[in-house]
Amino acid sequence: MVDRLFIIGIDGVDFSIAEDQGILLDSTVKWDLKEFPKLHTLRIWPSMYLGEYPHKNEHLVDPLESKQSTSSGANWYSSEMRALSRISSYVIPKKVRKYIGKKMIMGNVAKTEPDRGNWDNTVFDNISSKAINLPAYNPLSVQKRLKESWDVEIASENAGLEALEEIAEEEREQVRAELLKATERGYDLTWGYIYGTDIFGHIDFQYGYPRQVEKTVAEVINPLREELNEGDELVVISDHGMEEKNGAGVHRPPGWLTTTMSDESLPQTPPEVRQWIEGKIGDRSKEVEQTLQDLGYID
Repeated sequence: MVDRLFIIGIDGVDFSIAEDQGILLDSTVKWDLKEFPKLHTLRIWPSMYLGEYPHKNEHLVDPLESKQSTSSGANWYSSEMRALSRISSYVIPKKVRKYIGKKMIMGNVAKTEPDRGNWDNTVFDNISSKAINLPAYNPLSVQKRLKESWDVEIASENAGLEALEEIAEEEREQVRAELLKATERGYDLTWGYIYGTDIFGHIDFQYGYPRQVEKTVAEVINPLREELNEGDELVVISDHGMEEKNGAGVHRPPGWLTTTMSDESLPQTPPEVRQWIEGKIGDRSKEVEQTLQDLGYID
């Protein structure tokens, strides 16, 4: 039985690099990602939290679709607002839509980024859990600054590696601190995430990319492993890999999951991660609840 489950997501780490750097643990599975028309962070990670493909379910917010709607000045997340957004794109001029969108954002009617409020039911909702810096769920401000700085540097045709390295280091420091703090708590599930690896895969594939992966292992994964108790288990996940094309890194399959558990029934697709997690920690949650009932703390 798993006492506590710790997950570290590392964005965009190619399976070949995971092999070369010794990241793979006792059991590993690769995902072909054929169900994703775009290998994008904002679709693959949420499918793990939700247990479903957000781009295939009209009742779920698709963070990628919502993110792309920023060209209209706002992201509209409820089904009614999304329908209105689609209609408005045909009948209202872009400048007018942007003006309306800004007004709605200022009035807290519309949001500019996806977050945990988009979904009623995720893997984190029914268990004792800690989510740290997860994309499209609860990104830290440092993750947002990393993305914004990347966009600025690319737009100005400047690689900006030194500035980006500083922010990536900040992200690792903050995530490590939160993960280590969680080892002192009794969360059933703790899930942290590093975004910087993906950015450097795109802009500095040959050198900065493997170096960022190496730093993440040394500064995040290894310190966490040292603090785990005997009954704790670790999972490391990457949403997709990378390959070089015309001097830049582009996304490619597979995604992968590796764990300290010896398990022949690992999730075969990203959405199956949720059910797999719940299967691993469900018994513990029930036992904790029963103990609290026996002690009279809950009915």
